[in-house]
Amino acid sequence: MAKQAEKIINDPKIGEVTFRKSVRSRSMSIRVHPVKGVSVSVPYVVPYAVAQAFFLPRRDWVLEARARPTESY
Repeated sequence: MAKQAEKIINDPKIGEVTFRKSVRSRSMSIRVHPVKGVSVSVPYVVPYAVAQAFFLPRRDWVLEARARPTESY
């Protein structure tokens, strides 16, 4: 089972953003889900401060992604 930790921050433009650390993660990535919200996958050895610095310049992309229409499955 993968070791995992998480931290939730409140962004003024986006709302809750979940930073999930995982030993299985090799790089950082941002996911935008219509129900689960915004999450950032972070390799376990990367500090949360570095992950937040990765996320901040990409906030506009997240806002655009949330505004796109979603597909029904």
